[in-house]
Amino acid sequence: ALEAAVAAMRRHMGDKEVLTSVCPLLGFLTKSNEENRTIAAKAGAIEALVETMRVHPKSSQVQLHACGCLYFINIDNAENVSRAKGEGVKEAVKAALMAHS
Repeated sequence: ALEAAVAAMRRHMGDKEVLTSVCPLLGFLTKSNEENRTIAAKAGAIEALVETMRVHPKSSQVQLHACGCLYFINIDNAENVSRAKGEGVKEAVKAALMAHS
């Protein structure tokens, strides 16, 4: 399910409605499951979420859901946090906060 969700994000990167459905799904699947956090990251979820935020900077819903999902994927997972730093998560979240606060 995680790999399919990431693939759907990549395939429908231009569709805000798909993204605002898939991001909460990824968040739900990773929120309380450490193994799913690792699987999601290995499937490219962090990269896809950052790209989602870059493609839709003016959509508060996309930004909100992507930020939430990034939070859940990185809970208690040093490897994911390291990957997130390399993908520019901090900058993407900062841009979202600046644009939608």
